[in-house]
Amino acid sequence: MTEAFATQARYNYPGMSPPMNTEFYTGWLTHWGENVANTSAQAVEESIAELLNYPANFNLYMVGFVIEVYLKPDWQVLGSER
Repeated sequence: MTEAFATQARYNYPGMSPPMNTEFYTGWLTHWGENVANTSAQAVEESIAELLNYPANFNLYMVGFVIEVYLKPDWQVLGSER
């Protein structure tokens, strides 16, 4: 992780580069034709702990969308009825 943030800092304005992971994927990302992603909750937890201890800014990519879509029973997903 240190190496990734060091690379980020090299391309940003000197002294103005907070460590930032703008799309921390929690394990669901699967590309067309690939096996379905299967990331353990423990691996995600360990990565988040590492980000918090670094310390770094991060965004859990798509978590808000997932919460909104799947926890609101009155929403329709892709125009389908629930």
